[in-house]
Amino acid sequence: MKLLILYTTTKVTPGQGTRPTTTCRPRALTRRRDFMKTQFLCATLLLSLCATALAQTSPGNPLSGLEQLKDFEAQRASSSDPNWRNGNADSRPIEPGATLVLADLKGPGIITHFWNTIAHEAPFYSRLLTLRIYWDGETNPSVECPIGDFFGVGHGLDKPFVSLPIKVSSDGRGRNCYWPMPFRKSARVTVTNDSDKRCHAFYYYLDWAKYK
Repeated sequence: MKLLILYTTTKVTPGQGTRPTTTCRPRALTRRRDFMKTQFLCATLLLSLCATALAQTSPGNPLSGLEQLKDFEAQRASSSDPNWRNGNADSRPIEPGATLVLADLKGPGIITHFWNTIAHEAPFYSRLLTLRIYWDGETNPSVECPIGDFFGVGHGLDKPFVSLPIKVSSDGRGRNCYWPMPFRKSARVTVTNDSDKRCHAFYYYLDWAKYK
């Protein structure tokens, strides 16, 4: 059984004066409209709260969790001179066919930033240096690609490139990667010179967090 709501209104007709009219509207329809409005408002509020929470906790947000205490030790593996008090040889050469170990990390941890710049004799050298990353004692690398491609620029070119996780500056020579790369037990990062020419200088650092 449907209930009706009766509305009395006044209708004005030119030359005929006024007369009352009655409009019928189903109460069920009115309730359904009110219910749909309430659902829409609740959904909008929920989406707004979710968007705010994601903005605060997303790893892609550079300010994410800035206000929270962290339970890790900030670490860095780099090409700095082992004799850092008196030396200034802050790069590593790589002979043709040789492999340079950039980092051999013990976890649990997460790599948060990887920077490098390279002096190499070969043209298109960034296609001739192969980056490999091994997680948790792997025999085969999970990452294996030319170093230029890993930083978003292919074809062995030095070109600037900007995105959220990667920024290549200084005419394509300064490479930065902000991909969060977690590992449980270990992380081993290497670069192999697959060209027939010497890489004179490979400057780099990897920032990472070691969880307690």
